Amino acid sequence: MLGFLKSKLYLDVKGTCSEQFGYIIAVKLILDIGKGMVLSGSGQAEFVMHYWAIVFKPFKGEMVDGMVRNVNKFSLAL
Repeated sequence: MLGFLKSKLYLDVKGTCSEQFGYIIAVKLILDIGKGMVLSGSGQAEFVMHYWAIVFKPFKGEMVDGMVRNVNKFSLAL
């Protein structure tokens, strides 16, 4: 079960973006996996996990060096 939770965290979190933390580039270390709580009605379980991650949060007006890797209608990937 712990192996599944770790791999699920790595796959679901890597590459995501949030306003609070910025872009999550990689999960470095899982600090704690809490006890699971079964959700009523669905039988699914929810776990609280604490982890360290490498993040990138550029600020408005900040200059960033990089090589353009992809361009589409809504974004620019460096």
